[in-house]
Amino acid sequence: MTVSEVEAAKAARLLPTETGYVITIDEHKINRDFGGAQIFLTFQEFSWLERWLEVRKRLVSKSKRVFITRGGRPLKNLVRYMQTVWAHMGLPGQPTFTDLRTAVSGHVSAVLQPPSLQCCMDPLD
Repeated sequence: MTVSEVEAAKAARLLPTETGYVITIDEHKINRDFGGAQIFLTFQEFSWLERWLEVRKRLVSKSKRVFITRGGRPLKNLVRYMQTVWAHMGLPGQPTFTDLRTAVSGHVSAVLQPPSLQCCMDPLD
């Protein structure tokens, strides 16, 4: 996720009745087949991201990525950070992002009805 993608999400929220922001991430694994991945953040969650971007401005970085190291480089091993938070919450195991994606995909398959389900399916599944 890039800083410009976050800024675009803020600019795209036009209606006061909307309950949050949708960030479209263009660079991801299945972009070629499905286009940009989308993440919805509530107002509070988005405010946390904005606060981080204010802190980030004080770090010297040429990276366009939102999440960077203290040295200003893009984070490389995000799964390690996710697993640290997972353990801190007292949850068992060491899930990967694929594990989370599989769980979400299974939930979506159980909840959504066609044709809504079609837009969420991965052709590799």
